[in-house]
Amino acid sequence: MTDPGLPHPQPTRSFWLIDNPLSNHRTTVSLPGCADIVILGAGITGASVAYHLTKLDTEGKSLLCLDARAAAGGASGRCGGNMTNSTYRYFKYDMKKYGLDIAKKIRIFELETVLALKKLIKDHGWEKKVELREGGTVHSYLTDLEFNEAIENIEEMRNQGLGHELLIWDRLETVKKTHGEDFVGAVMNPNGSQLSPSKLTIQLLQLALKSGYFNLQTYTPVQSITPYTAESAANIDISSLKGQPKWIINTNRGSVVCSKVIHCTNGYCAHLLPQLRDCIVPVRGQMMITIPSSIPRLWPFGISINRGYIYGWQRNDNMVILGGARGEAGPELEYNCSDDSDINTAIDRKLRQFLPTHFGDMVKSPTKIMMTWAGIMGMSNDVLNLPWVGPIPGLRWEGQYISAGYHGHGMPRAFHCAKAVAQMVLGSKPDVPGWMDEMLPSKKTGPTMKDWARKEDLYKIMRIEDGLAEMERRKEEEDSDNFAEPEIKSKL
Repeated sequence: MTDPGLPHPQPTRSFWLIDNPLSNHRTTVSLPGCADIVILGAGITGASVAYHLTKLDTEGKSLLCLDARAAAGGASGRCGGNMTNSTYRYFKYDMKKYGLDIAKKIRIFELETVLALKKLIKDHGWEKKVELREGGTVHSYLTDLEFNEAIENIEEMRNQGLGHELLIWDRLETVKKTHGEDFVGAVMNPNGSQLSPSKLTIQLLQLALKSGYFNLQTYTPVQSITPYTAESAANIDISSLKGQPKWIINTNRGSVVCSKVIHCTNGYCAHLLPQLRDCIVPVRGQMMITIPSSIPRLWPFGISINRGYIYGWQRNDNMVILGGARGEAGPELEYNCSDDSDINTAIDRKLRQFLPTHFGDMVKSPTKIMMTWAGIMGMSNDVLNLPWVGPIPGLRWEGQYISAGYHGHGMPRAFHCAKAVAQMVLGSKPDVPGWMDEMLPSKKTGPTMKDWARKEDLYKIMRIEDGLAEMERRKEEEDSDNFAEPEIKSKL
C-alpha cells in the first residue's frame, strides 16, 4: 500500500464545518516545548482521548493535541452523522468465521459505546448543541431474498440472547413509515441515532480545554516523529515533563518533546507509522445534503438500503443528508484514496438519484443539492475488521499508541476505543464493555492478501440493487476454504 500522506490542505467543503468555533484554535500562540502526552488528530478519537485523559489522570499530565487541519476537519467533520451500532447484519457470517464470542462482543462493544455517548450528551445538556436525534435507524430492503436473510440473522441473534430490541416491519408498515413504495420490508434499530459529528467533537474538545492542562493546536501538521536524544533537543526546556522524554514531534511550527504519543488520525495514521500501510487503508467516502425546503418530510429516523452502503437521514429543517454508494466507483471501492479535495462523479450521480428513485411520489428529479463533499475513512485490514487500539508493538516504538481503523464505524466505536487507549497510556488495562484483546495491535492476525478489507467489502456490497449477485458471491465464498488467517505480526 502507498503512503497516505498528510491530509490535503484544500479539502472539499463540508456542511458540518460551516460553523466551527475551534476551526483555527491555538490554545497558546507558540507550540509548547514539551508535553507529557501528545495526541495526533483532533477528530472524534483525539477529542475523546483528551476527554478521557482529563477524567482519568490524577497527576495533571500536560496534554497537547495537534491537527493538520481545523478541529474536526477530517472524517469527524465529513461523515454522515449516523451513530448506529452493528446488530443483525452478517451475524451468522461472523459466527461461522470468527466464533460466537467475537460475534457477540462486536455487537456489545458498539451498543455500549453508543449508549455511553448518548448518556454523556444528556448529562451535559448537549442535545441541541450536537443536534442529537433518537428516532432510530431503519434498514430497508428491496427484495424478499435479502429481507428473509435479514430475518434469519435476527432469529439467530435472538437465539444467542441479543437483538430483542429490533423491530421487523412488513411491506405495508415499511411503505407507510418510509414512503418508499419499492421496499418489501425493513428492520428498525431503536438504538440508532443521528447527530452533528463535528459539533460533538467540538463539545468534547471544549470540555477538555476547561481542564487547564489540555493544549489544542490546529493547522500544525506533524512531519516526523524521532527518538529523543539530549543532543537533538538541546534547545528545548523539558523540565516540566512528569515522565521520561522519549519522542520528538517535528511539525511545520517547531518540535515538541514528549513521553507518549497517541495516533488518532485513522485513515492517515500509516503516514507516520509506515509498518501499518498494509494494515489500515485510507478509503474515500462521499456525502451530500439537499437545499433547505426542497424535500418534504420523509422520515424521523435514519435510513439505509444496499445493506448500509447507501444511507441518509433528514434533519429537523428537512434537509436530507445522503452518503455511501462506493460501489459505483468500481471494484476498487475508493480504497487507497486519501484525497478528499475532490469527489467521484459516478458516486455523486448515484446519490443524486437516490431520493427520486425510491421516493419518487414525494421527491421529484432532479434532487436539489446544497453541498457535496468527501472524507477519508480508515479500513482495518485484519480478518475481523476491528480497530487497532493500544501500544504499537516493538521496543523501538515504546511510548507510541494508536486508536484507528474503525472500518466505517467511527461513531459507534471511537469513544470507547479512546477510553481504552487512554487507560493503557495511564498504565491500566482496558476496562470498557465488550472490549476484545483482538483490537490490540500485538494480537492482530490476518490473511496474506494485502487488500483483505477491500475484498471483504466486495462480498458485502451490492453492485446491483436486487442483491442476487452479491448473495451468490457470498454463498460461494462461505462454501470455500479461502479464509486463511496467518499471523501478520511480522509486519509490525
